[in-house]
Amino acid sequence: MRVLELSTDIGGAYCGWLFASLGAEVARVAIEDRTWRSSGSPIALGLAYLAQGKRTCDVREIDPSSYDVLVADSEELLHEVTGETPASLSQRHPRLVVGVCSTFGLTGPNAEVPAVALDAQAVSAVAWALGEPDREPLSLPVGVLEHQSGANLAANVSRMIFARIPGVNVWEMDGAGTQVNIGTRGTDTHRSIEMNMRQNGYNTNSDMFGYPEDHYTPPMQAISEIQYVRGSAARGVLIYQKAL
Repeated sequence: MRVLELSTDIGGAYCGWLFASLGAEVARVAIEDRTWRSSGSPIALGLAYLAQGKRTCDVREIDPSSYDVLVADSEELLHEVTGETPASLSQRHPRLVVGVCSTFGLTGPNAEVPAVALDAQAVSAVAWALGEPDREPLSLPVGVLEHQSGANLAANVSRMIFARIPGVNVWEMDGAGTQVNIGTRGTDTHRSIEMNMRQNGYNTNSDMFGYPEDHYTPPMQAISEIQYVRGSAARGVLIYQKAL
């Protein structure tokens, strides 16, 4: 899988690092000079570490049609570098999976609300959960939420890929893409209970005859091929996932 990374912060960089660590070919666009951080700051040093295993390319070399996945820190950065929006990129390159970090999503009533990591902690009640009774809320350590956003972005690639397979229905239990529920027309998608899920030929369902739910979603950056095999009936569908 070929991944193009546009990042000036931890979220997109960590997402790309996860892809590279699991075998994907990742190209990061050289845009560090556009950041406000000094080269010796903790975030800058973290970004340098997360550049491991990636190929650096010039912004003039960007050709989205030659990649499978594009990830970006924000919709603003994506537009600044490419002149495109996620919607326009998807329309011009239907095979390209576009992932963007955002606080409230790219659509919906709060999509345009400006927010930072501290806002996300407040809205999600994380700050209140960390605090003590009758004392002020506490925030997560610097960088924790940014790393989590990158991990969620990487996991959501699985959902977006499966959603493009004709006849396959995808349902999320957690909204983060970490457990993708898959079904076909006429079958129950809950935990892929009516699917035979396999990776490298080995069944990943908990118990095919007693408790057939599937609690495992392989990281798509470690997958080279998906085989969708229809059986004699809707419940006879098999999905084979071959890891690199």
